[in-house]
Amino acid sequence: MLCLAAAVLATSWWYASRAVRPHCAISISAPPADLDGRPFPITDWKRWTPERRTDLVYWFAVGAGRCKPPEPRWRQWLD
Repeated sequence: MLCLAAAVLATSWWYASRAVRPHCAISISAPPADLDGRPFPITDWKRWTPERRTDLVYWFAVGAGRCKPPEPRWRQWLD
């Protein structure tokens, strides 16, 4: 029983401490642009995978202050 309890505790701690992205409304239908609306010079935008597009737009939004950076899952439970 002690081993089972330790395994459950370790798994729950790992799950709760993983960094996840808070909800952030972003669009990947167009190349990211700067704050003035000028698009970045990305020529192969449509050939990127959806994950790469989402990551780039998400990190651009984090850098612009429009989204919060990833945080531990347990912090989201407090909100």
